[in-house]
Order: sequence, then structure tokens, then C-alpha cells
Amino acid sequence: GYDPKSGVGFWFHIGRWRHDLTMFREIVVIRLPDGTVIAHRAIGNARAATDGPGGPHFAIRVLETGRKLSYSFNGGVMRVPAKSMLNGIVGDGRRTPMTFDLTFESDADIWDLHKVGSLQDFLPAGHIEQPGRLTGDIHIEGEVYPFDALVNRDHSLGARDNIDLHSHQWIQGYFEN
Repeated sequence: GYDPKSGVGFWFHIGRWRHDLTMFREIVVIRLPDGTVIAHRAIGNARAATDGPGGPHFAIRVLETGRKLSYSFNGGVMRVPAKSMLNGIVGDGRRTPMTFDLTFESDADIWDLHKVGSLQDFLPAGHIEQPGRLTGDIHIEGEVYPFDALVNRDHSLGARDNIDLHSHQWIQGYFEN
């Protein structure tokens, strides 16, 4: 998602770790308006619960099935200049405290890729998407970044078989109607 008003963009991921399915692999990337990027990844299950997945710092909770979710984070993250990421993988280094509490809400129906076509064999178990609005605040080192924007919730199930997938393009658009 991207909020043009605050200048903050993000990508979040959480999924089961293939080496131990009781643990979750979390990835949080946030682009800040000053040109820095929050780069975080970890594996664990400290925040896992019956109402949603959770890794060591990141958790998703289902508040209303198919309509409302919460995304929360509480932990130390790397804050690096965006340009440094062009040089390769971000190494280990100084951590910065970050928290966020964000709420996803949608009145749109969930779109199920497998109900509309069988050409997506690289996603064998399922894939759904849902547009909605994400709101809340991100707190980093005493700075507060409000977030309020249209986003896309994307959920895939099962292992991906993309050995024969040689190219892929993903284009999304949101229209007032």
C-alpha cells in the first residue's frame, strides 16, 4: 500500500516457515518519506493465536471474517537509506524501535483466482485478493506516520510451483465506482 498524503509505502508478508510449520516467517518493508526504508524479517511464533498468524513481532488478527483485519507490530527494525538496498541484501546492524497498529476494512467481495480460471497452476492450493482501506499509525523512533490509503489484501495457500513461470506482471487499479 501507499499513502500519498504521508508519503509512506509498505509491503508486509507472513507465512509458515517450511522447516517448522508451527513458526511464521515475517517480512516488513516500509518506505518512509525521508528516503529511508524499514527492512525487517524474522522467524518465530510468539504472537501466533487462534484468531490469526503471528511471528516474533508481527501479527494479523481477523476481527470480522471477510471484512476487517488488524495488523500490528512491536519490535526492533533496521532503518537504512533506500539507495543502500541497490547494493545487495541488507546486513545486520543497529535496530530501531517500531510499533504499528493498522486496521484493514473492506465492503468489497473477496476475489478468488481459482474460481475464475485454472491457468494459474503455480498457485496450486488457492489465491484470494480483496481491495480495502488501511488506517492507523506507524511509530518509529518517536516519529509518528499516519497511514490512510487504499490497499490490496492478498492471500495465497500452499507451496508455489513457479519453475515454469518465466515472467509475471501484476497491474492493479482502483476506480471510484
